[in-house]
Amino acid sequence: MVSVDDGILYGLGAMLIAVYGPRLHPKLPLKIRNLFNNSMFRFVILLLIAYLSTRDIRASLLITILFLVFTSLSSTQEL
Repeated sequence: MVSVDDGILYGLGAMLIAVYGPRLHPKLPLKIRNLFNNSMFRFVILLLIAYLSTRDIRASLLITILFLVFTSLSSTQEL
């Protein structure tokens, strides 16, 4: 029996997301795409990540992952 704490379960979940994730992504609204293309907004998010990395590393990692995903989505949908 595989428990939630095992690395196997997390590894399989990550593999499924990596394989099927790009096909399932939704279209971002225009306002959000414009936000993530704005250099000042990206700078503020990076400052927030740097500040949180000294306080709460989990929150910092979560915001970093979301930031990278949304930046990637906004850049691929602009084409």
